[in-house]
Amino acid sequence: MAELDQLLPTRTVEAGPSRPASAADHTQSLDEASFPWVIEDKPVGRIQSEDFASLLPASRRVGDGDLASPHPSTVLEVLDKAVQLDRLHTVHRDLWLAGRPMPPRPLYVQKILNRDIFITEDLDMHLVWGNGRIYLKPLPRFLFEPCFWKEVWQCSCKSLQSQPPEPPSSKKPQLCGCKLLARCRDRARGVLFSYIGLVSNKSDHDIAIESKLFPEILTWSKWQRVVAHMLNDPELYTSIDRRFLYGELRLSRLNKVYFYWHTPGKQYKSQWNQYSSFFDDNLAFIGGTFAYFVIILTAMQVGLGTAVKGNAAFMSISNGFAIFVIFGLIGALGLVMIAFLYLFANNWVATKIFEWKRKKELKTHGVTLQGSKIPPVC
Repeated sequence: MAELDQLLPTRTVEAGPSRPASAADHTQSLDEASFPWVIEDKPVGRIQSEDFASLLPASRRVGDGDLASPHPSTVLEVLDKAVQLDRLHTVHRDLWLAGRPMPPRPLYVQKILNRDIFITEDLDMHLVWGNGRIYLKPLPRFLFEPCFWKEVWQCSCKSLQSQPPEPPSSKKPQLCGCKLLARCRDRARGVLFSYIGLVSNKSDHDIAIESKLFPEILTWSKWQRVVAHMLNDPELYTSIDRRFLYGELRLSRLNKVYFYWHTPGKQYKSQWNQYSSFFDDNLAFIGGTFAYFVIILTAMQVGLGTAVKGNAAFMSISNGFAIFVIFGLIGALGLVMIAFLYLFANNWVATKIFEWKRKKELKTHGVTLQGSKIPPVC
């Protein structure tokens, strides 16, 4: 307990007249208790914008691809986007097809499975694996800054209650600060929980530091205390986002769930970054499949040249199989071409729509954008 107490933030109390605790104070204390540990030994005081700015991205995407610098007034919006999981929530009932409801396996096991670690800043790609790689989101630094949670994510229910209620026809109800904070907090706990499974041993910690998944100041002893504190929480599984009840998710299965059921014709994440890779993957599969058919046809041809040629049943099967292979190959190549044309047309339309919006946006800045002719594959 003495070691765990060293992780608890010390609170700076300013002298002043005493007053009864309000509901806002109670909410704030609950928020502070959500992450009762720190990495650096420093008191929790008031955070200034220049202090927590280093914990946020240098820029963010807004609108139709514009870049903007995070502002103190948009910090909650930036962090909510950083822990976005809507794509996985829409197919949560089908996640059992892509993974098991268990914590992810340690990093050393990922190395044994010949999976290269690829950094991603998209939380909906965290723990997704495929083609010899696994995508991992680095552990956010702000998770270990209690004063960041205290100063930035304060409940705005009181200000919202003073406003008139929205009309029933409103398309998107306003989300109060407490609900947004709770959602972000559950997802942040989920990220921590996933790393408890990924970093179970000292060797995993070394891999995490080497791969830039952990901040260097998060030593092994400090990580052990954080893990012990979180695993001793009796409400652990009810305080994390439901996505993290599942560990590693297979990308090919997620693509099938999206392609066949959720968004027909579109994948969770495109596997091809150019048209040549699309043809390489599909034609290689067709070529490998029909190579076995060629072996069977060769064996049948040998049979027809021997005494078996007098067998009417064998000759009928051979003729039927030969016709099947011929038309099957033509049909498979036709499907590949249809898929290519659909992919090309879909990308062309999406590119033109985005280009039109981007031209309109840049025109306000006095810039004229020349149109492109060939759309990208993704």
